[in-house]
Amino acid sequence: MSLRLGFLGIGILLVLVGKLSGFFKDVFLTYFHGISLVTDAYFIAMSVSSAMYMAIYLSIPIVVVPACARINSSVEQHEAGAHLGAMLWFYILISALCSVAAYCMSGFLIGMLSQSPSAEVARNAELYLSVMGLGFVLSTVLAFINCMKTVDGKVMSSYVVPLVNNSFFCISLILFHGSEQFSYVLWAGVIAWLVLLAFGGRGLPSLLASGLKGVFAGRLDRRFLSVFVSAVSAFYIEQAITVVPIYFSSSLGEGMASAIGYAAKLNLLFLSIFSIFLTTSIFPMMARLESVRKIGTISTLSVSTIRVFLIFFTPIFLYCSVFSDEIVSLVFQRGGFLESDTFIVSSVFSILVFSIPFVALKDVLYRVYFSSGKTFLPLICSSVALLSAVVLAQGLSSSYGLVGVAAAVLISSVINVLLALWTLWVFEGLNYTGVVLRAIYLPALISCFCIFIAFPFSGLHHYSWVVGGVTYVVFYLCVAKLLRIEEVGAIFGMAKKFLK
Repeated sequence: MSLRLGFLGIGILLVLVGKLSGFFKDVFLTYFHGISLVTDAYFIAMSVSSAMYMAIYLSIPIVVVPACARINSSVEQHEAGAHLGAMLWFYILISALCSVAAYCMSGFLIGMLSQSPSAEVARNAELYLSVMGLGFVLSTVLAFINCMKTVDGKVMSSYVVPLVNNSFFCISLILFHGSEQFSYVLWAGVIAWLVLLAFGGRGLPSLLASGLKGVFAGRLDRRFLSVFVSAVSAFYIEQAITVVPIYFSSSLGEGMASAIGYAAKLNLLFLSIFSIFLTTSIFPMMARLESVRKIGTISTLSVSTIRVFLIFFTPIFLYCSVFSDEIVSLVFQRGGFLESDTFIVSSVFSILVFSIPFVALKDVLYRVYFSSGKTFLPLICSSVALLSAVVLAQGLSSSYGLVGVAAAVLISSVINVLLALWTLWVFEGLNYTGVVLRAIYLPALISCFCIFIAFPFSGLHHYSWVVGGVTYVVFYLCVAKLLRIEEVGAIFGMAKKFLK
């Protein structure tokens, strides 16, 4: 028992250190480059890179984890290697095609997926994209191997990935902080993937050899291909949604793409913690339940995940929105990041932060779709969300600028979740709407009450909003305990046992 708790503690520590390294990555970027032509080019290249490849990368835990659990439980060990290796070769081929496209067609892709950038921004974005593309295959192979380890209960390697990547970025940015040297920072990112693969790719040569034989023997699982096509199609549409704010903001003037990019990075600091939790804990549990066809238990697990996330994260999002200016100033305002930049980014972040719970809800609901075999429904939901994001951004950006673009992203994410809830109810008979409403309205009311209590503490000093935040959290937990919210009561129970 003590050994398990030790591993759990190490895992939590690695997640926290990984998030801290991501924080320093953003801090160093703002310190050396602020909001500039370099960061505009970087965020445009990142959005195009994500639109090209991220759907493939994100599909790996969704597709590979259940396939790996199913294959391991149904075939012999040597045959499992052939099946899984064939799947890996398939992913390598698709990733390699994306890499070639990023290197050879960077100019065309930048021009197509951004709106009227300056000549210097476009030139830098093309260079950055071509370098980013070199890491596609490496990251695919590493993610595939980590998913195989996750099925076996070995999750530490997944926690190390962001820490190593962010560390290489920070160190290289210190060494090459000139505007004309920024491409060297991206080259360091490629080296980081090589280092991770060298230390975490044990057994890779034998897996590739078995997989090559499996490819020629026709061992590529048909069910895998079906789920892959559906998942990647849905994720491609989702990534297209992430391109929408960069596309419309790039036409609003110099630095606007950077402003919305920085606000999105703050969002990711919160969302990535939940994403790691889903990838390393919840999704593997769902995969094991799916392999023995326990769909009812999957539904119960999904409800518990939704409740825990909304109850504990809703107050955080509300507080971050109210004190967005102070948070952006604390995180970014130093070096080349000016006070005027803080005002722009915070106005966007105060709206974008409310999209986080809806993005997280969508991830859980989509996983329920995949476990039930209804893989076409996420595609429909994502398509409607993409269309709504484009239409809303087109209309709102002309009147409200960056704030209008952020509002379009938020509204489209709400539409996505509402459609997902409705289709699950109609086609699967799973009514999660009541669960979501009960899990969000009471924490939201408690949070608003506690913000008014904590607000006087926030005006005493420049950083006293942090003290107000501590007061806010304490009041929230106490009020939630008095109202007998089960999950909060469990936290108090664990604290009592720990203190004893």
